Amino acid sequence: MGDYCFEYCSGLTNIEMKSSTPPSTPPTTSFGGTFSGCSSLTTVYVPKGAKSAYNVSPWSDYEIVEFLDALNISDNGSAIYAQAEDAAKDVITYTRNYAHTGWQALYVPFDIPYDEISDNFDAAELNDVHQFDDDGDGAFDRTELEVLRLKAGDVIAHHTPYVIRAKAAGEHTIILTAATLYAAEETSRACTSVKRRYEFRGTYAGVSGADMLSEGYYAFAGGTLRKAASASAALGGFRWYVSVTDRATGLPVSPAALPEKMRIVEKEGGEATGIAAAPAAAPLLKDTPVYDLNGRRVGKADAIGALPKGVYIVNGKKVIR
Repeated sequence: MGDYCFEYCSGLTNIEMKSSTPPSTPPTTSFGGTFSGCSSLTTVYVPKGAKSAYNVSPWSDYEIVEFLDALNISDNGSAIYAQAEDAAKDVITYTRNYAHTGWQALYVPFDIPYDEISDNFDAAELNDVHQFDDDGDGAFDRTELEVLRLKAGDVIAHHTPYVIRAKAAGEHTIILTAATLYAAEETSRACTSVKRRYEFRGTYAGVSGADMLSEGYYAFAGGTLRKAASASAALGGFRWYVSVTDRATGLPVSPAALPEKMRIVEKEGGEATGIAAAPAAAPLLKDTPVYDLNGRRVGKADAIGALPKGVYIVNGKKVIR
């Protein structure tokens, strides 16, 4: 750098010294008034490992800060992550716009200690899928996804589908230090009922709207898990979606045979079922149907005492016999 090259740059607040092969050494200069009159300059950022090399005048007149080995992910729904191998990072930031305070899908390539984000977010792991034939016609009318709320000490694991809910809408940034960034891998988790297999598939590359529509995939929209409504309903990265197949044939279930949405049912972390006794305030009609946990109609409310001891669904609620 030449003499007086930044003279009287009063708006200059910091300088970033870039280098492709750190640690670097300061640029060659005779230091004749290089920063003379730079009244706002406070900080010089240097490559990692180069701090001691900059401990000479005029650099030493300012705060010397090393660049951190950082990754900043700004996820607007179209971001794609394709890292090829695992890497340790001093800092990882994950910024996302939460347009509402409902549940949203989360699938990330790093671990997040829940305690570090619990002030601003609720999070839950996927637990089970329940199906109900409410009208007793032999076809499923309602599907529920049960999630278990995370608790203190839990960790959101990399490459694993979770749901997350911001306590206040808007843009939020999660900052992790000394974390591991894992190579991109689109994994899945599955659970089954007697007839169907539900597979929860994480994606970093996204899924086209045409595929979402034709395959009847479920994804979050406005806080609700829904089937794609049109070919424009593409899914972005850092999310997961649900495919449904027939257990007998292994083929995808026709979108027309699937309910439009899955209801999200929350349970506190550690609870297996959240079973409660039937409320006594509103007596059930004697013809109210009773279902087992697989959605099969097994009797009527006035004869529930004749059924084997167990858990049943009556009027949309779990009861113990």
